[in-house]
Formats: sequence, C-alpha cells, structure tokens
Amino acid sequence: MAYFFADNIISSLGFTTLENFGALKNGQIGIQTIRDKRLYPEAFPASVIDTQRLETTFSKADDAKKYTRLEKMLILSIADALGQSDINIKSERTGIILSTTKGNIDLLDPAHIGSFHKNRVLLGQLGEIIRHYFSNPNQAIVLSNACISGVLALNMAAMLIDSGKYDHIVVAGGDLVSKFVVSGFMSFLSLSPNPCKPFDKDRDGLSLGEAAGTIILSKNRPDNNAIKHLGGSSANDANHISGPSRNGEGSFIAIKKTLEEANISNDQIDHISAHGTATPYNDEMESISINRHNMSNIPVNSLKGYWGHTLGAAGIIETIALLQEMKSNTLIKTAGYETIGVTREINVINKTEKQELTTCLKMASGFGGSNAALILQKVGSRKSTVNSQQSAVNSQQSTVSSQQSALNSRRLEVENPILPFGEMSEGQRGQIASYCHIKHNRVYRDGKLLFESDPEIGLKEFLTKTFRQYKIHYPKFFKMDEISKLGFLAAEILLMDQSEQLTGEDVAVILSNSQSTLVTDTAFQESISQDDHFFPSPSAFVYTLPNIMVGEISIRHKCRGENAFFIFDRFNEEFLTDYINLLYSNNKLKVCIGGWVDQSADDYEAFLYLTTQGNTTDLMPGHNAGEVRKLYKSI
Repeated sequence: MAYFFADNIISSLGFTTLENFGALKNGQIGIQTIRDKRLYPEAFPASVIDTQRLETTFSKADDAKKYTRLEKMLILSIADALGQSDINIKSERTGIILSTTKGNIDLLDPAHIGSFHKNRVLLGQLGEIIRHYFSNPNQAIVLSNACISGVLALNMAAMLIDSGKYDHIVVAGGDLVSKFVVSGFMSFLSLSPNPCKPFDKDRDGLSLGEAAGTIILSKNRPDNNAIKHLGGSSANDANHISGPSRNGEGSFIAIKKTLEEANISNDQIDHISAHGTATPYNDEMESISINRHNMSNIPVNSLKGYWGHTLGAAGIIETIALLQEMKSNTLIKTAGYETIGVTREINVINKTEKQELTTCLKMASGFGGSNAALILQKVGSRKSTVNSQQSAVNSQQSTVSSQQSALNSRRLEVENPILPFGEMSEGQRGQIASYCHIKHNRVYRDGKLLFESDPEIGLKEFLTKTFRQYKIHYPKFFKMDEISKLGFLAAEILLMDQSEQLTGEDVAVILSNSQSTLVTDTAFQESISQDDHFFPSPSAFVYTLPNIMVGEISIRHKCRGENAFFIFDRFNEEFLTDYINLLYSNNKLKVCIGGWVDQSADDYEAFLYLTTQGNTTDLMPGHNAGEVRKLYKSI
C-alpha cells in the first residue's frame, strides 16, 4: 500500500502547500493580466510565479545562475517536501518520477540560446539535473503524457511501491508559462481573455499557469490520519488528438477501472476533483463521464480558476489540494463558476464549506485522447473500515476462485495481484508476439527485411514511400509530423496479419524516446521567433507533445487501454519491460504495444513490439528485458 507522506506546491499563490491551500480557502485568484511581450505580443491572463521571490529563495540554497527557471522551481519544491519527512533521497530504495509536458522549452527561444548547453532542453536532461542535485542513485523516470502526466505519475509511483521496486518515490511535476506554450494555445483560440470559468455557461476557454508540485509516496504509513492511494488507471479516447470524445469514453473507462481496482462502488465517492479546463468540450465531456457513472450528485470542483492550467504540474498540485481538502474536511468552491453550463447534471461546488471527506476521486484529461483517474482514501475512518472489510470479503472470494482455477489449469496461482519484480510467472508476463524495426530507411518485421529505400533520401520522403508501399488508406497520415508518421507506420507493420482482435480497453500503448518532439518543437519555435513573421500554427503545436503519437496509434486501432510516454537517454528496455509486466500482473491490460520511437535532427529509429498475455505462438517465450534487448539488437 502506498501512502501520501509529504508534499509541496510552488505557484502564484505561494511557495508551500499551506500557503497555497490557505489562498484557495480565501478565494484568492492567482490569474492576473500579463503584459510581457517576451511571452506574447498582446496582454493575456495567466498565473505566473513571482520571479523575485523565486530568485531570492533559491539563492539561499545554491547558485541561481547554474539552473533554469523550471529547475529552480522543481528543486525548491522537492526540497521543501523532503524537509517534512525523514526519507533518505540518497537511498537506492527512493525513486524519482518527473512529470512535465514541455520542460525547459523556453531554452529554444533565441533570447535564451547560449545561456545553457543546447541539450538542457531535453526532458531527460531535466530529470538528470534533478536527480544529480539531490544525489539520488537511481535514474529519474520522466513521464510526458500531456495533461494527465501528474495523475499518471502518481498511479505509477503507487504501483512501483506496491511491487517492491521502491520504498519511497518522490513525484515532482512542473511546467512554465512560456512564449512557446502561450503561442500554441493562442493558435488554437483556446485561451479565455479573462480568468477561466470551469463548468460555467459563460466559459470561453482556459487560462494558463505555471507551477511546480511534489508529492512523496511511501510504503510507510506516516500517522494515524494517513491517506492512501486506493487505485488508479488511464485510458485513451481513441477519438481525436486534440478534442475529447463526445461521450466521454476514455474518461469513463479510466474511472471505471479505477473504481474496480479500488474495489469500491461509485456511491462511496465523497468528492470529485475534476480536470475542468473551462473549454467548451472538456467540461462537457467530463460532465458526461461523471453522469454515466451515476455520480451527478457528488460534489465536483475544478481548481483551474485559481492557478490556471499548469500542464504537467496540474495533476500533482490539484491532488495535493485534494489531500488538504480531505485532511480539513473542506470543499473548495470552483472559482469563476456561477451557472451550470454543461448539458449533464453535475453538482459543481459554488461555495467553500465543511463536509466530511473519506474517499475522493481525481480526474485528468489531455491532448492525444489521454485520460486518467485516481482514488484517495483516509485510513482508519469508519467508512474506510467498512470498505476494507468488504474488500477483504471480495478478496477471499477471489482467492477461492483463483485456487479452483489453478487446479483446473495446473498453473501456479499467486495471491498478490501485483508481484515483486522478477517473480512473475510466464502466465502473468507479457509474451512477445511480433516486433517491427525501422531504421536506415529499412523496414524489418520479426527480423526479416520487408522494404528498403534509397539510403540517401530524407526521412519525410522515406515515410511517404513506405506508406504507399503498403497501400495504407489513411489520408490523415499526411497531416502528421514526421515522428508521429514513424510511430504510426511501425504500428501498422507490427499489427498487419494479426488474426486476433486488438481493439478495446484492454489494449495498451506504452512508448518512449530520448528527444521527445524536439524536431517538431524547433520548427514551431521558428514560426514564433520573429515578430514580423509571427505565425503560430495549431497543426504544428499539437504535435509538440510526444504522446500525440500514442493518440494517433490508438485512434487508428481503437486502443482504449492504458497509455504512457516516457523519456530516457536511451532505449531503456529494462524499465519498459518491468512497467508493462506490472500492468499485466495487475490485470490492467491483455495486449500491449510497447517500444521506442525517436527522431533527432539527423537520425531516427522505431522499434515496436506486440505483447499478449499467457501462452501464445510467440517468437520468444516470456517478456523480459533480455529478450527485448536481443530482438532490438538483432538488426
């Protein structure tokens, strides 16, 4: 069991959790009109951190010139959270997960070029800076999955602790209000000219914000009033890369699976912290999802009217606020909300008031069709005790059923659904069914060369030739950026001639790379770098998120299961194998597309593999890191 141990928020409302939560209770709005042409040619509302306070506070800890603005925010946040506990950050039993969408993206701005090494813009380097600062011996896990990154990171941390991989995990999230991000959202016409109004009939767009947040999870229970992570899941809409499903399918699935994992019913939820961006489609989608789960009477709020949308930090800081709501039995009103503006009935909180809170739900959604949810529960309360007793009964019934199944199949049954690393049986690991490798203008499937083109032609031309070679009918292909085309084609070739049905909510897509979308980022930055040629493109901006590739694959093949995108300095087959196998052992999927799709200015590579659960006619028995590495190195 993973417990919430310590936390911190650094935002426009303060530099500690208590300072921020006090501001929320007092109805203080952190969104202000920003008049800074370095960020955008015109004035716009946003929530930004006080630069002078940031510099002054950080200078007490280290040389401020050595670190970027975002790095300072994250370091201060993590340091404050660690100061509230006796957890040893230098221990091998303590991990770090970093949640961010764009990281040090401001370093691409011509005004910042030369201030730091060019590789500092890479998300993996951000994780390395943070790990090194705190002398943590483990490689930082960097998660970049649009606006669900924070919630996804917390769910992953809880699963890794339950598996025995770590005793404690520091989960930190952060993003900036930068010219890059502001221009991108402006190109979508999705920013409100005023502080946003979640769920209100007059809502007209979101407000941006910057923040850093940290939550430390631990296997150790901090005190008698502890709050635990009860369950969490993610799902994909498989609908559109920038617009949510009209029926809330991805959000509905994520909540459904989270309730199942937590082993509770919808009527046991006391409060919902929604994503609530105040865009017309997001809020409508969430209201549909909540209504489909028959939770329309449960108090719902969105906190983005205070902080704005803080992207990779949102799931972290909003979960911290939810923890504070639970600890103080206080419902925080939805800032900006006055009159219901969604078609489905939901109970939006319009007044901060006291209410006993035992079990709460956090929702998140983002570009690429991504959705996530998690459930928190107080330990030792009367309601949670009743829930635990019912869970025990269900667990006993499940054990009896499993024992009978084991006798019938003559297979070893393991009591704990999340198995320790390295102790999974063949039936609980994924089995590699097929793999695809694309590099050097050649396409391989299961180790056999299927297609090759002139090695001198560029990636764009090669991808077009490959697409036409396989006579794929998918006009949207030509709208994608190059790295999404690369991942899309690798998935097409990986899945061709597959006889089994690969669609549905049990099919996951878990990918990784080292460059995120740096090539596309650079092209978008060029479109906003000159005032006399200022032309931010919405079609280019949406592809500046690496998980858009996951979304494109999910849309094409209707994969509505778990999704995640990780950033490492190299193909980390060991981590990816362990993570996918944990998803299998926790019954979160039945089929998974995993692997590596990367593109730099002068090179590219895609290596995807398909795994299924249990005995198959697989190429390699048992999905483990050594086998994945062997296949990866076979070309």
